[in-house]
Amino acid sequence: KRLGCQSETAACEDYRLVYRLIAANTNERTMITSIVPPKIFLVNSVPYFLKFDNEESLITNLEMLYLQGVLNSLVIDYIIRLKVSSVVNYFYLYQTPIPRMNKGNIFFDIIIDLSLKLSCIDESFSKLWKSVKNKEWNKEDILDEDARQKAKNQIDALVAHMFNLTKEEFSIIIDSFIRGSF
Repeated sequence: KRLGCQSETAACEDYRLVYRLIAANTNERTMITSIVPPKIFLVNSVPYFLKFDNEESLITNLEMLYLQGVLNSLVIDYIIRLKVSSVVNYFYLYQTPIPRMNKGNIFFDIIIDLSLKLSCIDESFSKLWKSVKNKEWNKEDILDEDARQKAKNQIDALVAHMFNLTKEEFSIIIDSFIRGSF
């Protein structure tokens, strides 16, 4: 067994949702999450959400993909930017409202699909792809830059809708990123 991996369900043996800890509210983006593949070790400035507790799963791959999509949205980034000065501590995340959705909900299912397509950028994500799509991943599944931006925009719109934001309210959020209001 490798140092840091004490069991088959150790965090380093599975996909993890990580986020950038050091992030000023004046940066272009404050809340940045990513899914890292197995056997990637992290430094302390890249915390991750625990998937297992005593070998019991706390979050499924579907929930992890949903959470990644929502946390990377402009709406959540805007909320986090109102709280954070330089460090995105867990207590800020615990205070952040995340819409609760489950498989079968149209928003949940679309966000999962888009997050999966944004995350699976090489073969190291093939098992994650197969666990969700029930088919093999291949290089043709990689999104080009235009498709990636479209997927991010779709997630932003879905999350804004889940928060029941009006067009005007969502425009204020978008403008804060364009103009760098913070």
